[in-house]
Amino acid sequence: MQLAELMIDEMDDDAREQGFIVDTDEKANWVVRKLSAVRQEHRRHTNNIEAEIERLEALKAKADRWLEREEENFTGMLVPYMQAVRDAAKATKTQTTYQLPSGRLKIKHATVKIEKNDELLAFLKETGRDEFIRVKEEPAWSDLKSTLMIVGGQATTDDGEIFERGVNVVETPEVFIIETDII
Repeated sequence: MQLAELMIDEMDDDAREQGFIVDTDEKANWVVRKLSAVRQEHRRHTNNIEAEIERLEALKAKADRWLEREEENFTGMLVPYMQAVRDAAKATKTQTTYQLPSGRLKIKHATVKIEKNDELLAFLKETGRDEFIRVKEEPAWSDLKSTLMIVGGQATTDDGEIFERGVNVVETPEVFIIETDII
């Protein structure tokens, strides 16, 4: 059965099942078996879809490798040409560009930049350069949370202080779960 057919059948099933009332263990067990069958069908469809996704991803990877090889080939042809016409190309501080009717050849000039590493903070502290050290203020949430309780739908401390801002009380609804033993 196709997924679209399942969706259409679902509409029919909803209409039929509205008249069905579970009032005995036998009926409840029947519904659990039906649910198990639905889950099996879903798992089968999902497995087929995942297999198709894997096949398409492999096909895409093959196409990407082909593109990479072609780009390397054409780039290899154009690099010597760019070197030959470099004097005629427009040069700026950051790049050299040679205009063609169908596009541009560019050489981005090498740059040097400074990056920080994990030892910077220790070095700044050791050398007394505190003006370059930033102190970040943030709530100690885990410590604060352990002191809070919910009273009347509000977050309060153990001495009754109400937190009017900065915290939200979020209630999660009760959840009904059906676990099937049939696979």
